Amino acid sequence: MDLRSAWECETWPSPYADDARWRNVPLWDPSDPDVSDLDLFEMYRILIDDYNARVASAVIAIADAPPGAVVVNCHAGKDRTGVVIALTLDLAGVPQDLIATDYSDVDAATMLRLLSHVRKRYGGTRQYLLNSGVTTEQLKALTSRLTG
Repeated sequence: MDLRSAWECETWPSPYADDARWRNVPLWDPSDPDVSDLDLFEMYRILIDDYNARVASAVIAIADAPPGAVVVNCHAGKDRTGVVIALTLDLAGVPQDLIATDYSDVDAATMLRLLSHVRKRYGGTRQYLLNSGVTTEQLKALTSRLTG
């Protein structure tokens, strides 16, 4: 699953684009307000708070994928991918400090702060995803995919 915008995918095509399993599920759109000058936490918070349906679409794509591994990517694999994977790992019960350590390419504290935001504002990742359009069945499928 490719989290880049349609423009990014057209400009730099994925080597997997011809595979029937490839999905483009953009999290940012070129018409969105530019948030690139904000700190990472604010960028992630805006993604979580303002574009929750897009985040939910990415999680649904993982849950609904055919059996087997799911590859999730964006451009560098730390921001869009990092947020989606952090939420899926949190849903699966991975301790947040381990999620943040895995994310530590940039700053583990940023991811811990984001997960704390999700917990405080939405009651946790599960409730956030349910409120954003992911069904209970999809959450079960995702958890099963991640935990066996």
